[in-house]
Amino acid sequence: RRARIAVGMAFRSKKKLKRTKCARSPSKAFLQMDTDDFLSRGLDDEAEMEEEDEEDVRQPIGIEKEIAGDEEETMDEEEEDEDENSDVISKTVTLRMIKKWKFDLKSNRMAVLKDVAKAVSSSVATLTGSKKIQTYAVEGTEEFNALVRLCLKEVPNMLDQKIPQKSKKALPSSDSQWARVRSPIKMHLCNLLQLAQHLTDKSMIVLLLKQVHHLARFFICYPKLLKSTTKLLVKLWSSSSPEVSVIAFFTLRHFSAATTSNFLTSLLKSMYLAFVANSKFTSPQTRPHITLMKNSLVEMFNLNHSVAYQHGFIYIRQLAIHLRTATTSHKKESFQGVYNWQFIHCIHLWCRILAECNSDTLKPLVFPLVQVATGVMRLVPSARYFPLRFHCITSLNLLSSQTGTLIPIAASLVDILCSADIQKKPKPSTAKPINFDCILKVTKAQLQTKAFQDAAVEKCLDGLMNFFSIHAHSIAFPELMLPSVTRLRKLCKEAKQMEMKQQVKLLVDKLEETAAEVTIARSSVGFGPADADSVERWTALPI
Repeated sequence: RRARIAVGMAFRSKKKLKRTKCARSPSKAFLQMDTDDFLSRGLDDEAEMEEEDEEDVRQPIGIEKEIAGDEEETMDEEEEDEDENSDVISKTVTLRMIKKWKFDLKSNRMAVLKDVAKAVSSSVATLTGSKKIQTYAVEGTEEFNALVRLCLKEVPNMLDQKIPQKSKKALPSSDSQWARVRSPIKMHLCNLLQLAQHLTDKSMIVLLLKQVHHLARFFICYPKLLKSTTKLLVKLWSSSSPEVSVIAFFTLRHFSAATTSNFLTSLLKSMYLAFVANSKFTSPQTRPHITLMKNSLVEMFNLNHSVAYQHGFIYIRQLAIHLRTATTSHKKESFQGVYNWQFIHCIHLWCRILAECNSDTLKPLVFPLVQVATGVMRLVPSARYFPLRFHCITSLNLLSSQTGTLIPIAASLVDILCSADIQKKPKPSTAKPINFDCILKVTKAQLQTKAFQDAAVEKCLDGLMNFFSIHAHSIAFPELMLPSVTRLRKLCKEAKQMEMKQQVKLLVDKLEETAAEVTIARSSVGFGPADADSVERWTALPI
């Protein structure tokens, strides 16, 4: 039966060709070639013909296959009834034609959206070098720019008027006119994604992404297209300029707020992996973008703490596995798997997430994350990796300040101050001051300079001040600061550098002063350390 159907279709196509030969002689060769190819497949299975047709569809450069598939499906839906009357010769797009389309769009004529979408699709096909004959031909730069402006400015206005948003949660698919406008709108959305891949002007990309954000409610109505759009936006968010990244993030956040938790789970995974891939190198130039990605991820994980816990459990466990491998294998490759920017940025990111979310759901992740961070600090005791320790200490101080967790990092900072590399006399050097913000280790030559010692001492004292300021209102502050003060006093007696002596002595005086105030304030309390509720209320009071 399928063979008879295919032969019948071939016979009708051949009759159609004979009728067209006289009317359109310039297209005779192309029609003959197309018919011969069709007749040669006349006895094939119908599904096989569809697969071969799909192979002829152009694949746009840099676009996910889902986008191309969605656009082809949309074109098939729209042109199914027009195959018998289709013209092989492409129509040339003129400024006059674009002006007429603009007038029709302002008049809310939905039928013209189909022509505009085909024209934009044809222009993108020209950019990609596709050899497939298109419905329209955009030959001039002026016409192309006018067509893109029409697509980005007039079409969204027409869609807003044709299918207004009735409420924040209402989707266009619930509108009574949706069945009639579904296909042309889908074609337009596919064109927006293709343009995003081929436009090079930054201002045009920003304008395009703004329109994608404006039409986000329409993207949500097409699950496959939404998946492709999400991949593209994650790529732009993680590897583009700040302005483009911010708009892409806002769109992703809008998608996650209007969809289910399953979509958020998939989106967070994609964003986290993109963050890891793009944080491999850190410099003064790349650091602002890495910070932007961290801010975005913290906000996204704060949307759903249950989903955040699932991801946190998996990725913090992966960090722990890498650390365990490095601890047990004692190979250089294993150390490099931990002592790199990606690992350090991941620790800082999760410290920020747990600190800023500060949820009971995420509290079980605090202890394993602290164990990982402190394990990284102890992995290689070399003084060359002091900058890496400072990065971990900064992250732990942030986590401690927001969660109220006591993380004993003061001893690690005092260890650095008392180390032989800090106490020994430096060699004369004219090196510039060292900034630890964008480095994980120093060279052997830098290790022996005064610039390194001064920067390390400053970082240690800042870290100690931050740590003790977090717990300055604790009722146990005198006992908390005693071990560190004892070691710092000994350091002041043995140190040979007068500048460092003065700085350490000033810190010790401040700590003892605060401890005396806490001792006086707690001397009149009538409860003991076992009464946790009373201790917490006392800690909240100003001293």
